[in-house]
Amino acid sequence: MKLKKINILLLTFILFLTMIGTVAFASVPNTYFSYQVSNSKGAPVLSEPATTAKKLGTLKKGTCVSITEVKEDKTKITWGKTVNGTYINIANLKSVSNTMTKGKFITNKNFVPLRYTPLETAKIQKYIENKGTVVTIIKSYFDDKGNKWGTTSDGFEVNFVNLQAYK
Repeated sequence: MKLKKINILLLTFILFLTMIGTVAFASVPNTYFSYQVSNSKGAPVLSEPATTAKKLGTLKKGTCVSITEVKEDKTKITWGKTVNGTYINIANLKSVSNTMTKGKFITNKNFVPLRYTPLETAKIQKYIENKGTVVTIIKSYFDDKGNKWGTTSDGFEVNFVNLQAYK
């Protein structure tokens, strides 16, 4: 309930700033909003919230991505900041619901890497050594490549490609 009130206040504040023509930059700590690429040409992933920024890649139509912050620039383009710190023009995305996955899962291979950051190139902090180990996921989200990640109950990030449903 408290988080819902914060989100409503935050969106009201963004709307107010937009109406007066000020650049808005807003976030809700530890909250991810799920989007899906709706543009048939895909959505460029950029290094900064600007059309002139370095292009780091493109997400294909239908790919999911989690947005942590929203920023409107001086030209009225609204940018979404991904969990990886890159930016995507919100006009290329549509909001989706029910992408949050949490609960118990099991590892589908030996030596599943755990990281502090949801990047395949991030330093591995430790491994879950055995296939079939039960892992509790407390929240999940998508990175700027469309990969689904989960935060474990002990605070590490794990790529969902290494997990399967717990039965």
